[in-house]
Amino acid sequence: MAREFRRLSRSAGLTWVSGRMIPAPAPMGAQGIGAGAESCFPRLRRGCIKVAGVIALAELICGVDLGSRSVKIALAERGIGEGLGRILRLERVDTIAFYRNYGRKEGDKLSVDFARLGLESVQTLVSTGYGRNTLELAGGEAIPELKAHVLGAMYQSGLRDFTLVDLGGQDSKIIQVRKGKMVDFQTNDKCAASSGRYLENMAHVLGMSLEELGRHAEDPVELNSTCAVFGESELIGKIVEGRPLCKLAAGVNATIVRRILPLLRSFPGEKLVFTGGVAYNQAVRKLLADGSGREVTVPAEPQFNGAIGCCLYPEV
Repeated sequence: MAREFRRLSRSAGLTWVSGRMIPAPAPMGAQGIGAGAESCFPRLRRGCIKVAGVIALAELICGVDLGSRSVKIALAERGIGEGLGRILRLERVDTIAFYRNYGRKEGDKLSVDFARLGLESVQTLVSTGYGRNTLELAGGEAIPELKAHVLGAMYQSGLRDFTLVDLGGQDSKIIQVRKGKMVDFQTNDKCAASSGRYLENMAHVLGMSLEELGRHAEDPVELNSTCAVFGESELIGKIVEGRPLCKLAAGVNATIVRRILPLLRSFPGEKLVFTGGVAYNQAVRKLLADGSGREVTVPAEPQFNGAIGCCLYPEV
C-alpha cells in the first residue's frame, strides 16, 4: 500500500493556487503510509489526510505571512515522523479583508476563523511578517520574518549559499545565507520607494497594469526622485514632456533596481534568490541580473516565500 501511495502522490503532484492547478514544490522528505493508516477508513480523523484517494497519517502545517498589502497562507503536509511533504494549498487575501472577514481580537492576540478559510484540520500554526509584532495569531507560534524568508528560499531554490533579495509590498530585505545560515542582512521598512507599492503607484500614473509595466526594460527614461510620493510628480512631468510610455515604464523598473544595487555591494556571492511580489516583474528581474552581474533565481512562488518558510519551521 505504501508503494501505491507514493506512486499516486507523484502522479498527483499538483497544488491548488488561486483557482489554478500548478506543480507542487519538490518534497523535502520521503512520503508514505504510517502504521495503522487503514484504521482511518471510512472517515477521516484528525491527523489524517487524503491524497489521490489514499488515506495517510500526516500533520497539517499552516504558515501565515502577515504582509502589509496581503496575507499569504500556505498549507503543507508532513508525514508522522517524516520531513515536510508537499505544499497542498496557497492562498492570498487582502490584508484589510483578512482582518475584517476572518480575524477577531481576543485579548492581545488575533483569533483566525480557519474554518471559513477551509482549514479546519490544521494541527500546527506558524506566523510571521509585517503584522507579527503588532498582533500575534492565537494558537500558533510567531517567528522572525527574516528566518521565515530564509527557510522558504532554501526550500524553493534548493540552495544553501546565496543572497536573498526580497522586495515586498512596502519593505525590502537583503539577506546573505552561507551553509544554510543567515550571516548578514539589511532591511528597509521606512521608505516604499523600492517596493511593490511604488510599482503600483507608478503603473496607475502610466495607466497600465503591473503585468504590462513588467514587460519594459529597454531604453529607460532616467527618474531621479528617491521618494515614492514625489516620484509620481516627476513621472507626470515626463509624460507632459511627451516621453514614450514604454520608456517611462522601463525607467520605473530601472529605478527599483538602481536603489537595490548599492546595497548588494556589501553582500558578496554569485547567486541571488529574488522573492516578494516584485519578483513577478520580468523587467526588474532582467535589470537586476544585468546590473549585478549575478545569476538570479526566482522561485516558483516568490510571493508566498515567507508563508512557505513558516511551514518549515517546526522541523528546524
